[in-house]
Amino acid sequence: MNAPELRKDLHNQIDHFDEKTLEAVYAMFQDYFVGSKDFALTQAHKDLIDERLDDYEKNPENVISWEESNRLLKKYL
Repeated sequence: MNAPELRKDLHNQIDHFDEKTLEAVYAMFQDYFVGSKDFALTQAHKDLIDERLDDYEKNPENVISWEESNRLLKKYL
C-alpha cells in the first residue's frame, strides 16, 4: 500500500473509532511524535554507547547471535 492509500485507509478507520479508542490512538501519536522530541540521552548513556561501539570496532568477531542471546536471557530470567 502506498502513502496516499495508507492515509485514506487510516482516515476511514478513524471515522469509525469510538471515543475511548480515538483517545488511545491520539495519546499514542502524541507520545511517539511529540514526546520523542523531548527525549535526550544523558552523558553517561552517550559514554556507554561510545564505549560499546569502540569495543565492537576493535573486536567485531566478539559477538553472539540472536539465538544465543535469547537462550542466555531465558536461562537467567
